[in-house]
Amino acid sequence: MKFFYLLFFGSVGLSTRYLFSLYIPKLAGLPVPTLVCNLLGCFFIGFLFKNPFHFSQDIKFALIVGLCGCLTTFSSYIFEIMNLWSQSAQQALIYLTLSLIMGSIMISIGSKSASSFLLP
Repeated sequence: MKFFYLLFFGSVGLSTRYLFSLYIPKLAGLPVPTLVCNLLGCFFIGFLFKNPFHFSQDIKFALIVGLCGCLTTFSSYIFEIMNLWSQSAQQALIYLTLSLIMGSIMISIGSKSASSFLLP
């Protein structure tokens, strides 16, 4: 059953990522769709790690690995940094810094947000 949960939540993550790439524009040359996907993924991972809704381990695993894993992607992130670097080292560093700092903040916010949802 775990495999089917992964397939389902993975398809949700990749579909969301694709839709974001279609409808969220780049801003000043920065790949905003990837940034948004990565930050949302960080928030969800932080939130799901606390497991406030007491999901089974299989569902929790599928949400983190399937949904968040397909929503976010390190390879796209590095590829976009390399492309930005070839155009502007400053833009690449801004994107890199925003992603790392904001990603860490979003994991923390997600984790703290989950605490208010904890069920007895």
